[in-house]
Amino acid sequence: MKTKKGVFITSYYPGVFLLLEKEDYNAVPCKAMQELGYDTEVLTLLRPGLKKEESVRGIKIKRFKSTFALLKYVIFSKEIAIVHAFLRPFLPSLLSSLINKPKVMSPNTYQIGSNKLIAFLSLMLMKRFDLLFNFTPYEMETYKKAGIDQCKLRLVPCSIDYGFYSRKITKIEQVRKRWKIDKDDFIVVTVCNLKAVKNVDVMLKAVSLLKGKVKNIKFILIGPNSLGSARYRDEFQKEHHFVLNDSIKEFSIEKNMTATGKLTFEGIRDILNLADVYVNSSSVESQCLSAYESSAAGLPLCLSNIGSFKSVFKDRVLYHNPRDSEKLAENLLFYYKHPEKRKSMGAILKVFVKKWDYSKIKIRMIDCYKEVLGKI
Repeated sequence: MKTKKGVFITSYYPGVFLLLEKEDYNAVPCKAMQELGYDTEVLTLLRPGLKKEESVRGIKIKRFKSTFALLKYVIFSKEIAIVHAFLRPFLPSLLSSLINKPKVMSPNTYQIGSNKLIAFLSLMLMKRFDLLFNFTPYEMETYKKAGIDQCKLRLVPCSIDYGFYSRKITKIEQVRKRWKIDKDDFIVVTVCNLKAVKNVDVMLKAVSLLKGKVKNIKFILIGPNSLGSARYRDEFQKEHHFVLNDSIKEFSIEKNMTATGKLTFEGIRDILNLADVYVNSSSVESQCLSAYESSAAGLPLCLSNIGSFKSVFKDRVLYHNPRDSEKLAENLLFYYKHPEKRKSMGAILKVFVKKWDYSKIKIRMIDCYKEVLGKI
């Protein structure tokens, strides 16, 4: 008798770089299915330069030439017992709702549709899934208001590697030397893939507004710069006329600013261990792992007042409008003037985000799979 399979449908895997294994939102569902005794496969579409089949982290990846070929495989494979579709705008994921097998979806978007017709069709298809996994309470409320039955909604966020990011480092002086950080510097850090919705210029301006009040302020920007790509460059410059290096010069913060580019996970953790505050000014975030990782490291947070943050962190952080540099500067100044508050809020967050640890999220996911499989 052949072993039953669980499949995970996603737009791509692996990406440009792999996440930590316990935070790999494509791999974690597969690991959960494996614990239930299923062989697992990631199903996606074939892209230039990629193999039709390969294995990553013990998970088989199959790539198909078309949406039709992928869905045909799932429909006619007698071994496939459960389907997990990821990312609602990805057509194979959305159309997998038509398959007559136990199935769940992680929409990974708060936008139901770009127009009324697309929203209507999307909702019609999403209602066919047995369960929808939502990353935040705000996302759950969004789909509930859109017409998805509340009994089908489950809060299943992306997991973090709590043990990794909560671990204190011992090579403090080496890290200070590498990034030219003095002991009395007030370190503000963000971790992101630089693109339009991150509002990096807002964070830069906030730092510039504090130069006269916090002489030792230093802003460390961690992450690859996607603003160089035509898509993000055109999108962002059209609205905000923003170029990273030009803005650094415009705000005269060359001495207060370090852009590290992409770092290893250990490199990110090193800087989080020295930072005083984590900041995120995004206009849109599905969940934002770096906010949770920074919390695990014991940092207080300054976040934009979007639903995906406020519904989770509530009064545990300080908020600002995504485009409001003045309010962000005010919040950073508060943390600077009240080191005891920085410490206490960071300690509260460090305990709070244990709920998102890999071990806990995986159990929650397994329970949801059992629930769906029990409906057969």
